[in-house]
Amino acid sequence: MGTTIDKTVARQTRTCRAMVFRASRRASARLKDPWKKGEYKQDGLIEPPYHPEDLMQLVEQSNILPQCIDTMAENVCGFGYRLDPLPPEDEREALQRRMKNERERAETFLDYACYDQDLTELRKQRQRDLEVTGNAWWEIQRTEKTGRVDGFIRLKPETMRMTGEGERQRVRAPRLMAHKWEYDRSSTYYRRFRMHCQKIGDKKVWFKELGDRRRIDARTGKELTPELEAMYREKKMSIVEATEVVHWSIGYSRSPYGVPRWIGNILSVAGSRAAEEVNWHTFEHQGLGKMVVLVSGANMTKEVMDRIREFTEEKGRHRENFHKALVLEAVTESPGPGEAAAPAKIEIKELGGIDDQMFASYDKDNRTKLRSSFRLPPIYLGLSEDYSRATALESRKIAEEQVFKPARAGFDFWMNRIIWPELGYTFWKYATASAPVQDVTEQATNWLKASNAGMPLRQVIEGYASLFGISVDMDALDPAWLDLPQKLVQPLLGNSGVTGAPPEKSASPEQQLTTRAEAVLESLMRLRQAASKVGPLPWLSGYRELAKAGGNGKPVRK
Repeated sequence: MGTTIDKTVARQTRTCRAMVFRASRRASARLKDPWKKGEYKQDGLIEPPYHPEDLMQLVEQSNILPQCIDTMAENVCGFGYRLDPLPPEDEREALQRRMKNERERAETFLDYACYDQDLTELRKQRQRDLEVTGNAWWEIQRTEKTGRVDGFIRLKPETMRMTGEGERQRVRAPRLMAHKWEYDRSSTYYRRFRMHCQKIGDKKVWFKELGDRRRIDARTGKELTPELEAMYREKKMSIVEATEVVHWSIGYSRSPYGVPRWIGNILSVAGSRAAEEVNWHTFEHQGLGKMVVLVSGANMTKEVMDRIREFTEEKGRHRENFHKALVLEAVTESPGPGEAAAPAKIEIKELGGIDDQMFASYDKDNRTKLRSSFRLPPIYLGLSEDYSRATALESRKIAEEQVFKPARAGFDFWMNRIIWPELGYTFWKYATASAPVQDVTEQATNWLKASNAGMPLRQVIEGYASLFGISVDMDALDPAWLDLPQKLVQPLLGNSGVTGAPPEKSASPEQQLTTRAEAVLESLMRLRQAASKVGPLPWLSGYRELAKAGGNGKPVRK
């Protein structure tokens, strides 16, 4: 709707009128909070400082946050996991069978921790929830017979709320001693637990925190007392106990809820969105900005004013009306006695020009501020084209050490201190895998130098096997050979050993990689053949030949 401001200024016999036209504005709809105001107090829930629905909408409308969030999720959780042995090397031979059995059970648990996706994808969703809303919830699944942890289910953060802390409870924390989880008095502490509630539509489901020993009613969130159980039995109602959840958050001192790390730049998100909307409206209105129509020596009729309003609000909009013109006319005034007729004149002046893209520098600064909230180098978001190989590797190294590695530490600690004791795993430690910072050529060269410097053959084979994706069963190899340097083993086996000599520099990088892999695999094969002639020695188990994938010269990785 147009807003009309009529101002009449009497000056002799002339009248000046100003009419302002503006385009209609439509505010974006806000997502509805599942909880009503009265329900927070009724259920004893704490209202979050920033509603997850609003934060999710801001991320959807941002031109930089989705890229930053995806980068965090992929680099923190996207490379899977590994299991590191806990016993020292001198004890592993005696514990070899037990360690192998436990590793198989741990890998089976991790492979089936989520029934509809793998653990890596589930962790990516957790990281995205943290980056978008500052909070993430997982429901803990347990087996019916033994009650052991069996898997995890993601709970959408926009559907979750929590209560205040309950009464203090005594909790026992296990400690790993001599490959056993033990409980003693020194590992006892006190903690207060919260209740968590999920609301989807009009249905509410209550959860308790992992480690809370109370029996909670999943329908009401109240503790299951003998009186309440008797009432359920009298009414022939089933007793539904609340399951456990774990809540992660990005720390916020003013609330038990977390907040996203970009919350300090929330105005930058809204400002960039507003700038893009202004640019979009500029295209929609064919660049018709603020302007003033000046008429002198004549009067503009009401029909002409309606024509201006219709052009600015309807006919001048949209791309199909780009070449339409506006014709203005005015009625000259009759001069008074003794006065000369003033010339009629119509002028159109802009109030502020329109550039090719307005607010470009403002939006660029906002993107830089939001990226700095995640402490991500520009190369991760494709925002820089002046990177050299050296600066790119240094940026990856800094981001890995300062951003991604600390983000993995919290989840790894939770798995090893909370979930691992529940499952009874004592020989292996869970660790999130990270992206390799060095390229394959550099790593192969480093392993070759280490081998020539006297590194034990075991570490050399493990390094090359990991580098080129070779499956090597190290448990089946003789430690008497593997713990010796290559320079001592090679004379015993003749002219063989792990060489991997650098290929010709004139070859392409892909050919160099293939040549290096072929040299390493051929050396391992010669070493195996020479060892079999010396005496019975179970050498390489599960060895895979180098193959060409589609004739492109790339080694097949397992």
